[in-house]
Amino acid sequence: MSFSCDHCGFENTDVQSAGQIQERGAKYTLKVTQVDDMERQIVKSDIAVLRLETLDIEVPAGRGRLTNIEGVVCDILKDLEAGQRQRKKDDPDLWQKIDDLVQPLLKMALNQNFPFTITLDDPSGNSWIEPSSKDKAGKYQKSQYPRTLEQNAALGLGEATASTLDNGNSHTDPETSPSEKPSSSGLTAHV
Repeated sequence: MSFSCDHCGFENTDVQSAGQIQERGAKYTLKVTQVDDMERQIVKSDIAVLRLETLDIEVPAGRGRLTNIEGVVCDILKDLEAGQRQRKKDDPDLWQKIDDLVQPLLKMALNQNFPFTITLDDPSGNSWIEPSSKDKAGKYQKSQYPRTLEQNAALGLGEATASTLDNGNSHTDPETSPSEKPSSSGLTAHV
């Protein structure tokens, strides 16, 4: 649901899924190469993890959102900039690490830092990045993957399904399954 008040300017683009969980998880990858790409819509379910791969920044599962690429970049930027003035006084090393991410994010928000890669991984299969008919090979990718038993449990699916089992063992396809590598920057944006 999206809401905007013309009187006070309040906006809410939070999304709460009311649909069913898909049979397979989905991961979208988009290489953002031009200004038009910043306008592509994104539906991020509350279960999905969004990553700016180029900067190794992760927006964890939590709040669902209806936005676009520009909105994601600006929200991450706003989140990272919060408290920077005080942080510079209290913890200059942390301030510098965050500033090293803020500067390229600011250029992304101003459409001056292309290309960069964004991924959206949703074990429920209910998230989406808008494709374009003009996309060349390798620019946009959607892959589906069988969920692990752990992912099914996190989704409240008590029993394992046929798509998660291979002779009784859970498996994922390394070509299409979500990456579980930790962020090397050690920073997670809560957007």
